[in-house]
Amino acid sequence: MIKWRALFLGEMRPGFFRRNFRHFSTLAIVACFYLMLHKSSTTFKSNINVPTEMTPKNNLSFQSPLKEKQNKVLPIRTTRNNLTTSAAPLSSSSIRKIKNLPRIGAPSMDLNKTLNWLDLWSNDTFCNRFTVHLLEENLPPRALVSFPGSGNTWLRMLLMGVTGYYVDTIYPGDELFNSKAGSSYELKKDCNCSLLQKTHDLSLFSVVYNMALANKSSDKRLNQEVEHFRGDGILVIRNPFKAILSYRNFAFGGNMAGLAPAEAFSQGPGPIVIGTRRISTWDQFISRSVASWEMLATVWIRGLKRGGVVYYEKLRRDTGPQLLRMAEMLGIPDVNKDRLDCVLRHNQDNSFKRSESGPKNYPKNPFTESQHLLILKSIQNVQLALKDRGLDPLPVEMYDFYTPMYQYGRWEGYR
Repeated sequence: MIKWRALFLGEMRPGFFRRNFRHFSTLAIVACFYLMLHKSSTTFKSNINVPTEMTPKNNLSFQSPLKEKQNKVLPIRTTRNNLTTSAAPLSSSSIRKIKNLPRIGAPSMDLNKTLNWLDLWSNDTFCNRFTVHLLEENLPPRALVSFPGSGNTWLRMLLMGVTGYYVDTIYPGDELFNSKAGSSYELKKDCNCSLLQKTHDLSLFSVVYNMALANKSSDKRLNQEVEHFRGDGILVIRNPFKAILSYRNFAFGGNMAGLAPAEAFSQGPGPIVIGTRRISTWDQFISRSVASWEMLATVWIRGLKRGGVVYYEKLRRDTGPQLLRMAEMLGIPDVNKDRLDCVLRHNQDNSFKRSESGPKNYPKNPFTESQHLLILKSIQNVQLALKDRGLDPLPVEMYDFYTPMYQYGRWEGYR
C-alpha cells in the first residue's frame, strides 16, 4: 500500500517512487481515461443542445402582374423552406440565408416584345389569350441553373406561363424570339430583358473534362458564372441517377425528347461505336457526369445570395405549390389563378419534356455497384453543402435507384 500520508506530508524516503512506480502508473492511466471521458461527454451535450430555428409561414395573396381583365386572387399559404435554418455546430459562423430576389417592374406591352406563341398552351384557345412579354426595363441577369437533363427547359415553359415574363437562355442560337408583331430575332445575351436565363454552367464541365484545368482550377474559375449572375438565381437539382440517364439521351438525340441507342448504356471497358460515332463508355460518362453534377450543385449552393433551390421531384409531384414558391423567390407576389390553372392543365403537353412513362432504352438496372456507390457519395457531399446553408435536404426518398449508404451491397436497382 502506498504511504499516501508520507506523500502528501513530504515524508518520502529515498527510493519511495521507485518502489511504488507501478501504483503511480496505474493512477496516471486512470486519470487520463477520466479526462477523456469527461471531454467526450461535454462535446456530445453541446452538439445535441443546438436549437433549430424555423422560418414562420406567411399568408400570401397573388394577383396578376399584367393587370388582365379577369383578375382572380389566388390565396395560398407557403413555407419558405429554402430559408429554413437547420442546426449547426456552435463553433461555426452564422448561416448565410438566401434572400428572395427583389421585385421586378412591369412587362413590356410592345408587340415586338411580346412572344407570338407559347408552346406550353398547345391549342387551348382559353389559355392562348395569356401572353408572355420581355421586360420594360433592364434587369440584371439572374440564372435558372441546373445540370443537363434536370428539367430546365420544361421549367422555363412553366415559369413563362405562370408569370407572363420571358425566360431566356445564355446559349447563342438556342432560340429565336418570335413576336406578335411578326418580327423574329435572337435576343442579345446582355439585353437584361428576361426574368431568368437558362444555364448549365458549362465552365464547370470544362474543369471536370480537362484534368489539366482541374489541377489549375481556382475559386475564381469555379465561381466564374456565379459571379456573372452576382449570386442571383434559382438552382434546380434532380436525382443524379435520372439526370445522368436523361443527359445521355440528350447527348445522342440532340433535343430534350431524343433517345440514345441501347448500346450507349451497355457496360464494358471498350469504346462504344455507334454508326460513325465513337463515344465514351457508359462508365466514363457516369464518372464525369456525376463529378459535374456534384460540382455544379455545391458551387451554386454555396454561391447563391438571392433566389433559392428547387428540387425537380417535388416540382413534378406538387407543381402548383412549387411554382408559387418560386414566384415568391423571384420577387413576384402576384400570380393570376387562371394562368396557374392553364399551366397545371398543360404542363405535360409541351415538346420540351421527355416522357417518363415511355419505353426505356436502358436496362432495368443500368448501374453497377461501384457506379452506384460513386453517385451515392456525390449525393452525400451535396447534402452537406445544403446543410451548411441551412437548406432542406435532397428528397432522396423520392429518388429512383437510390439506396441509403448503410444498405450498400443490398440494393436491387430500379424500384
